[in-house]
Amino acid sequence: MVRADAPGDVLERAGAMVAELENYPVVDEEDFCELECTEAQETWENSSLSDRQHYIRDTGVSLFSIRRDYPPSDDCGIIQQRLLGN
Repeated sequence: MVRADAPGDVLERAGAMVAELENYPVVDEEDFCELECTEAQETWENSSLSDRQHYIRDTGVSLFSIRRDYPPSDDCGIIQQRLLGN
């Protein structure tokens, strides 16, 4: 929130921030990444073994990884994107 009577430079910066948010609606990248990791972890924990197998399909990750309590990582982030529904 910015008051209408704020100095011009403050209004300009606020306007620039709003314009940037239209293209990429993230203010704090670090916080956003942490939220994504938490969501992916929760999805993995609540998934059946067959769902986990689906998430790792075609990634080159070992099938044995579906029994772990945490999602496996791969070089491209494919598994995390699948867990996030992307």
